[in-house]
Amino acid sequence: MKFFKQTEENTCNIIAIQHVLSFFGKYPSFEEIKKGLPKHAFGDFLQEIGVYFDKMGIRTALISNRDYSKGKSFTKTLNEYRRREDFEDRLPAEKDIKDKPVIVNVDASKIRGERGDPGPHYVVLLREGGEIYLYDGANFDRKIKTSFEEILKASVDINKSDEDGMWLFLK
Repeated sequence: MKFFKQTEENTCNIIAIQHVLSFFGKYPSFEEIKKGLPKHAFGDFLQEIGVYFDKMGIRTALISNRDYSKGKSFTKTLNEYRRREDFEDRLPAEKDIKDKPVIVNVDASKIRGERGDPGPHYVVLLREGGEIYLYDGANFDRKIKTSFEEILKASVDINKSDEDGMWLFLK
């Protein structure tokens, strides 16, 4: 998987998509990806990123330990996953991270070991050689070895719906 550096604020969604698409040998530009996403002032919901991947021919599934029901836009795209039966209402497990990338919305301060207000941030996980690596275009110029427990902890209570973390898995 190729590494992409985040150079603009609030574009971690696009950078995470670039990481994942590079895994599949696809390299659309930053602007092409941006045009293909919904236009929200606050960024994109994780399931909207999944819908984008579907348009690129890459199937996705959501796992969350909460059944979300907040917000019209949020519920609409979540219901798409339910219809396809690609949504599981459970806590993600380490065994779910296999040989394809996973996008997780985390608290940026927790993955960076900082104190302060929580800030939502998309990162990509990939299992390589039995280890889990974190790709974060905002603060790093390389992949970082991490643990499932660290990422699970960083994903709790950070999503815009104020519930526990959702994880986007690629099929």
